[in-house]
Amino acid sequence: MQEKVTESSDLVSAALAGQGIGLALSGGGFRATLFHLGALWRLNELGLLGQLERIVGISGGSILAGYVGLRWNSLLFHDGVATNFQTEIVNGIRKFCSKNIDRQTYMLRVLPKPWAWRRAGNALDYTYREQLFGDALLADLPDTPVIIFGATNLLSGAPFSFRKSHAGDYRFGRMLNPPFRVSEAVAASSAFPPIFSPFRLKVEPHWFIGDDTADFQKSIPGSLYLSDGGVIDNLGLDYLWKRNETVLISDSGAPPQFEKRVTPRWLTLTKRALDIAIYQSEPMRRRMLIKGFADGLRKGAYWSIDAPMTDWYSAEGMLPCDRNLITALARMRTRLNRFSDAEQSLLINWGYAVSDAAIRFHLLKSGQLKKPIWPYEDYPLDRPGFIQQIIE
Repeated sequence: MQEKVTESSDLVSAALAGQGIGLALSGGGFRATLFHLGALWRLNELGLLGQLERIVGISGGSILAGYVGLRWNSLLFHDGVATNFQTEIVNGIRKFCSKNIDRQTYMLRVLPKPWAWRRAGNALDYTYREQLFGDALLADLPDTPVIIFGATNLLSGAPFSFRKSHAGDYRFGRMLNPPFRVSEAVAASSAFPPIFSPFRLKVEPHWFIGDDTADFQKSIPGSLYLSDGGVIDNLGLDYLWKRNETVLISDSGAPPQFEKRVTPRWLTLTKRALDIAIYQSEPMRRRMLIKGFADGLRKGAYWSIDAPMTDWYSAEGMLPCDRNLITALARMRTRLNRFSDAEQSLLINWGYAVSDAAIRFHLLKSGQLKKPIWPYEDYPLDRPGFIQQIIE
């Protein structure tokens, strides 16, 4: 497929120039990674990708954030648009999302050391390192945009973040210039309980900077135990709200589905309980975000994988999307297993379409943008017949 660029990038980029734009990519497994990839595709066409000041990745969103960060210096920007976005970003992510990562990781964890359940997240790190990121360090990420990976510190109970300049949380303090690999940061961010949690991070107490250094360092163990960033903030909003004038939120989370019957197994029931608990804080954050836009506290846009587009947004030029097909996409699995070509294409198209609609509605409030073209024209979202291709 040839690279394509729309003619409306100058309009949006000029409207938001110098606004300190931050983008958050929520959790949700490969479903989130692919949905966000479509949104990033559209942001690039609009000239916003190159203006991003921060990119926050949570869980499945951290996979894309890390990959974009490591490929950033390879992107060729012309008039604000990365003309090689597909070859540098899209192709690699699609290849990775065609693999059974969770099954491979589970076998890696269980077979060599069946007793090592507490190191589940570290097996995920090994998989990310071998399959996607190699030995790249946080130090290899660009200075701008700042790439942030959100995790949860199970010892302090606080949000724990990784970035090039520092890592840590507000209770343990910060480590400057952390010596960790990108694969470790992404593994910690996506260590979803109970399967992949916890992720064990080996540290030295003297790495941390606290208020009372001597006493503070004595309280820090040699290993931290981290879990999925979505446990505390699946949207990643808290990393942007106080720091960026313009906030873009790509949300691949969806309410837990109604179940007529739940399999009475501890793993299934535990995951179900966690899904419900994690989702409880999201409506409050969404309401705060939308109210902040309405009250003029922040500029920005919010889009969601389960958004009924014509109900949420009223703007000219939006791509047509069948509601039943959108619902089916929002209910797709959140595993790190193989997504077919059809599943990937539809999710990318959906992220592309709904981010375009949100930007039209929240930021421009008019039909100034030309109508976009589906990234994958063989998989338009106005054909409900595609539902059969995304049912496991």
